[in-house]
Amino acid sequence: MLEKRSINHIAARLTQPFLMAGIAGVGYHRLSVYSCLGAMGWHRHLDEDEVFLGHTGTLTLETSWGDVALPPGHLIRIPKGLPHRSYAAALALALLVQTDGLPNRRNGHQPPSNPGSGRLGAVSVADQAARLINVYHPRRLTVSDGLALSVQVCLGAQDWHRHDGEQLVLCYQGHIAVEAQGGQVTLAPGELTLVEAGAFHRVVAAEPATAVTMAEIL
Repeated sequence: MLEKRSINHIAARLTQPFLMAGIAGVGYHRLSVYSCLGAMGWHRHLDEDEVFLGHTGTLTLETSWGDVALPPGHLIRIPKGLPHRSYAAALALALLVQTDGLPNRRNGHQPPSNPGSGRLGAVSVADQAARLINVYHPRRLTVSDGLALSVQVCLGAQDWHRHDGEQLVLCYQGHIAVEAQGGQVTLAPGELTLVEAGAFHRVVAAEPATAVTMAEIL
């Protein structure tokens, strides 16, 4: 049975900055909404990547590789081991993808003197969707610890299909219906549903719409 979940409704539980509220699990990953206001302490995750997807407001990811602003609809992956912190001058909300069940070890309050080198850049969901030519042909945004985040343009009825693992479908723009065995849900922007592993399903859109999907690479 499909269940509709609203990011904004879940975010209403966050009464102070730097809290997270769980939204859904996808395999051994979890999707949460994160509240940011002010600056978090420097830290790093030794065992997992993190993916931030801007939802409302603008937060900045400060890292030892440089700083990246993250407005709504932009995504960034922070690789494991990279010292970082989030900062927002005004309240900002972001979706946060992490692994579930691994030790969440954080150490250090300042970046090390020699953190290595690399480059970070935010990816615009809308810009990536604009590059798509065919409907229901996803374009990959990033991969984090075996979880693929993709964007697809929806119009008309998708072919019925199924996945070996769970798939999360997030409506980004427009309105979509997700149909599966046992029912369907209609999603507006900021709403999502989780399709169980092996369930036949499809997405239907009467007008052009955009969806972000999350599924483990099996």
